[in-house]
Amino acid sequence: MSARVQLGDVERILRDVLTTEGLQVTVQRVHRVAEGWRVIVKDVADRMISIDLPDGPPAVIRQAVTRWVATYE
Repeated sequence: MSARVQLGDVERILRDVLTTEGLQVTVQRVHRVAEGWRVIVKDVADRMISIDLPDGPPAVIRQAVTRWVATYE
């Protein structure tokens, strides 16, 4: 059984994917919700965008962030 994903893990994954993909957003907040994690980002147009992520493992979170980046408009 793997250890539960922590806030710092989610933040690191977000930073890594966002930097790698070159997406111009600023992470405003990351917090745990019943289903996993809720991330609030602000884009260059000052829009606040909410993203719901699963509660791990890290590879699944990375896939979810990468999928979101690919569909971001």
